[in-house]
Amino acid sequence: MQSVKNLSITSVDARTLKEDKNWWRIYQSSFPPEELEDSETVIRALTMGTGMVLRATMDGKTVGITTLNPLRRFPASFAGYIAVDRNIEGQGIGSALL
Repeated sequence: MQSVKNLSITSVDARTLKEDKNWWRIYQSSFPPEELEDSETVIRALTMGTGMVLRATMDGKTVGITTLNPLRRFPASFAGYIAVDRNIEGQGIGSALL
């Protein structure tokens, strides 16, 4: 695994998530359709504070995604989805998202 230069991991608000076409492309192309939450559900969880969304960006472009569900009784979160753009897998982006 090589080091990734110019990689930034940030949390995403609902408005930014709605507009991030690369986030949704990675999400929809990385999992079987029957396992995906619809976009309204993801955004609602983010808005209500019952979920978190992270994205990895390189040069301003989303290249990796994670959804997190904070656990109520423990200081931890459950990773619901994690995926990296297939064109740049194997560079440590998924590990950085964890």
